[in-house]
Amino acid sequence: MAFLRKDRTIVFESVAEFLNHYDSHIAKHGLYVQSHLNWPMRKMADFLLTIEGREENAKFKAEVVFCGGGNVGLEMDRAQDNKMRVESLVNQLRTAPVLKDDGVVIYSSLKKFREDYASGISSGGLHLESSTKWPLNERRTFTLRIAGFAKELTFRAQAVFSEGGLTSLRLDNDPEARGALERFVTEAHAALPLKPVETTEAEPSQEPNRASPNEIEVFPECRGTVFPLRKAKDLAQFTFIEFDPGKHHDSDLFSLIATISQLEEPVALTLTADKHEHRIQFNEQGRVVAYSGHQADINLLKQLAKNRYIDEAQIDEVISAVNPSNPASELVVEKKIATAKQVAISLGDLLVTVLADLRNSKEISFVLVGSATEAEEGTAFVELLVPWMENALKALPPSEIKPLLASLWKRYPKLTTDPTWKLSQMELGDEEYDFAKSLSGARTLPQALSDFAKKDRDRLMRLAIILKTVGTVVVLNNPGDQEPEDNKPILRKPTKTKKTLKQLLPKGQKKQDKSKIVLELEVEIKKLEEASMFDHLGVHWSVHPSMFEKAMQELHLRYGKDSDLARDSQEAAHLCHKRIDFARRALHYLKSPYKRMEYRKSVVPFAHLKHTSTMLASKAEQASLGKQFAQSIAIMEVAVELNPTPEMKMKLDTLRKRARH
Repeated sequence: MAFLRKDRTIVFESVAEFLNHYDSHIAKHGLYVQSHLNWPMRKMADFLLTIEGREENAKFKAEVVFCGGGNVGLEMDRAQDNKMRVESLVNQLRTAPVLKDDGVVIYSSLKKFREDYASGISSGGLHLESSTKWPLNERRTFTLRIAGFAKELTFRAQAVFSEGGLTSLRLDNDPEARGALERFVTEAHAALPLKPVETTEAEPSQEPNRASPNEIEVFPECRGTVFPLRKAKDLAQFTFIEFDPGKHHDSDLFSLIATISQLEEPVALTLTADKHEHRIQFNEQGRVVAYSGHQADINLLKQLAKNRYIDEAQIDEVISAVNPSNPASELVVEKKIATAKQVAISLGDLLVTVLADLRNSKEISFVLVGSATEAEEGTAFVELLVPWMENALKALPPSEIKPLLASLWKRYPKLTTDPTWKLSQMELGDEEYDFAKSLSGARTLPQALSDFAKKDRDRLMRLAIILKTVGTVVVLNNPGDQEPEDNKPILRKPTKTKKTLKQLLPKGQKKQDKSKIVLELEVEIKKLEEASMFDHLGVHWSVHPSMFEKAMQELHLRYGKDSDLARDSQEAAHLCHKRIDFARRALHYLKSPYKRMEYRKSVVPFAHLKHTSTMLASKAEQASLGKQFAQSIAIMEVAVELNPTPEMKMKLDTLRKRARH
């Protein structure tokens, strides 16, 4: 049965469980879930429906009509728009490819198959809905069929994951298998028009347009060299490149990657230095979504372990299965060892180290080519900018830094009104953010630094240099001067026009000193300062630890850099960053079983722990009677944590034995 969390999020264990519940209850406006909380009756509220391990969700209104014995009954609002949101999720899930018990893979449309080929199948991975648990690493023959397409493909593959109604296959990668797959894709491509031409009465026989792969425009190949950044003058100002495929380009590494991040086209940058190649993939939003290079897989796994997203022991487990078709970045997500968000964060941290090492190379050449990718989770250049330049400045001797500092020491630094890279998007600590916000153009740099502790001033001086270099801060000769018109770097013209916030706001609307969102966030942050770490993470103290990462993902959706709350203003973005910091620190602490158990004892009375443990043990037994062993074991694991008596541990061992048999 699904579980209702404190934040009104309903989590189903699998797609199959949700679809079965939809057919039996939700379609009739009823919803029955588990919850350890007491919910107010007959009160209409918003709920979020999600499935474990998937991004799809649906928001709907409902009221509680039953609450007791750990179960909650909801009656959904019968309004048409409420019903349509849930139905949209159902239709979306039912169009997913299905692996049947006889080994036949069925796609509902050519379009869906083409999308999956671009995002995973071309790299050897196939992710399917399946009610059968397939034996892992056993090679066998499968058949792929697409509705509306006469041909089918027979292929060899092995299951590398099969849990919770999902199965992932790793396709054979020998030349014969790849050739058969590519021929099948070419035929499927020819059968799918990219854009049908609208017919009129005057032209009834007009055929749909069919575009061949050669007609798809990609970014032209560009080549050049990178001169190493080993001197302070190379950090004085970014310059932007106007790429021309017919010319050779020379650039520093900062300017090269800064330019690529503004292209708004999916491209791949290959840097060759000291006989090693480093390939960085950018998506259409200019975010870094993949990296391959010398020991890239092992270094990424080490970074994940350093960030405490995985254990050191899991590195060997993953690295043994890594191959060109299954890089570590995909395997850890596929095996549910880490989330895509955690991989993106660790990839950004790894790139800071890689780019810092490249500064010591004597000669670097680069090739930039168009390279389509469907990946969305990645790291923006602005997120790498401060730690990357911080490393570069720290590597320089004081004699090199003094000229950079002299250009703004006795002048008046001021945040620009419309910078290329905004302060709210940068990776800054509280002191750094407060320092940057204090740069109003009314005080000199020494005066601004005097408000902060001496131990922090060297770091803040480097931050001032960085912000000036990238144009986020302008330096005035006198307080009250106007910003120079040529302050900001000239960017390459974007390939797509995007409306700015000013264009979207109605005319005459003015920004308030503190928006309603900022005020609400300030109240929330103040409450969190006195709340428990479970509240910081947004979970009840009795939930299973497997829910922690899901809670963190949802907090990123609500308070992350790309969320509506963070986009309200710089103040809101900073408060959202603090909210995420609360949760991140709580996650790192509560992931340790020993620390979690000790901390829970300090914030929850023992009587509550014992009572809840007894109640959970009863629920686990009920779930096991229905042969829902995975669910019953998870519930019992929490019961043992809350009250680790020999009796409780024996019940858990019994459940595990019953599950094996």
